[in-house]
Amino acid sequence: PKKKARTRANTAKPTKAERLLSRLKAEPALESRISMLKPSNSDGGRVICKYCRSDVDAKKDTVLDHLDSQKHKTSVAAKDAKVRAETDGQRLLTDMVKQEEHNQAREDYRRRVLKVFLENGISVDKIQGELKNLLEEERLEPISLGHASNLVRKHLSSLIQERNDWLVEKLKNQ
Repeated sequence: PKKKARTRANTAKPTKAERLLSRLKAEPALESRISMLKPSNSDGGRVICKYCRSDVDAKKDTVLDHLDSQKHKTSVAAKDAKVRAETDGQRLLTDMVKQEEHNQAREDYRRRVLKVFLENGISVDKIQGELKNLLEEERLEPISLGHASNLVRKHLSSLIQERNDWLVEKLKNQ
């Protein structure tokens, strides 16, 4: 049988950099900052910063000095700004798409109202006052009117009574 080539993947012993990063990650105050670092692939005694691509010696003081350096802080701020800009750009694009969908839905509704009026021989000039307010009323969900005969049967008598009451009040005030 062939012998497997000895590679980093099948070696059990961690490198100096891996051991250091493991110890530092165990410290709660450093955990999030240490995630910015990774062991060097070419030198087990070095650590590479994912943010600024700096290659530093795998010693606690050296690593902590790097994390506190101006170069590192500038790189982190630049990356955060880039992420924020991308997020803002995505949000803006999402908002634009939603606005376009809203505009399209509004225009579709207007077209349907006009079509119904025209198909039923109702003058478009009638779209004013209370009818216009009713048609423009904002709703969270559509309201079904049901069949016209049910609508009349259920609501006509109360509307007639309401109109009679209004007329009686009008006559009293004259």
